[in-house]
Amino acid sequence: IDLQFAEVMASLVGIALQNIMLYDRSRIHVKRLSIIAELAADLTALQDVPDLLERTMKAIVDRLEYSYAGVALMEGNQLVVKAFFGVTDHPETPPKMETGQNGIAGIVAVSGEGIIVEDAQNDPRYIGNRSINSAAVVPLRLGSRVLGVVNVESTRRHAFLDIDRQIIQTLADQVAVALENARLYQMLQETQSQLVESERLRAVGELAAGVAHNFNNLLTSVL
Repeated sequence: IDLQFAEVMASLVGIALQNIMLYDRSRIHVKRLSIIAELAADLTALQDVPDLLERTMKAIVDRLEYSYAGVALMEGNQLVVKAFFGVTDHPETPPKMETGQNGIAGIVAVSGEGIIVEDAQNDPRYIGNRSINSAAVVPLRLGSRVLGVVNVESTRRHAFLDIDRQIIQTLADQVAVALENARLYQMLQETQSQLVESERLRAVGELAAGVAHNFNNLLTSVL
């Protein structure tokens, strides 16, 4: 009877501990979703691309409590690192990477699908800091087009669950939209500048034509 009672109590304690862990994890994810919503709202404002990327990477590390965050954008067949924050000594990470060849980022850029690495130091695909133990790499997607990748890392092992990848992917999608808005805004400014220049040239042309007409009238009178 005592053994049965102990088994029942142990089972109840186990269920209680599991519920506590689930509650804590749910609370953490709710907090992270709230932070992501705040960051997404901030991304709606038009801003320069370098400022946009640097501020977002810093926010991921500071507010989501990871060790490192970096972003690389596609330039032809290469990924070029544009901004990073956190653990800065990444001597093995090249500033330019061939897609599909260099590490996890290159794979994600080609596949368009995020990857979680639970034990970075024992994963041959990982290229980076020796103090990092887990990572989540997600694509910057705009529709079916991949603009680049976001790489988030932690010194803790198994720091990322699939829901964490989804949260980071949501933020990456917002960054992709912000990048496209910045590009379109720059195009609009360039178009407006061209229109202003075209209007200026037209006005100069009309002025020149008027001067020529008046000069011809004077010449006619002289003749």
